[in-house]
Amino acid sequence: MSEFHLPWLSLSVAMPLFGAIAVSVMRSRDRAWKVSVATCGVTLLFACGEWADFALLHSFQAHDH
Repeated sequence: MSEFHLPWLSLSVAMPLFGAIAVSVMRSRDRAWKVSVATCGVTLLFACGEWADFALLHSFQAHDH
């Protein structure tokens, strides 16, 4: 079984959790909105990185660390 080059799955799950914690302590609505959008964008990048890494492995299954 092949392995990913980075722990993409863990990053894809952890990023929204850290973003939610960061937004929950913010008082400014505009700043919280910007951090939320950035968190969603980074999570999307992690998911796309996971997909690209899996495509480059040329395997039917992969294992994340």
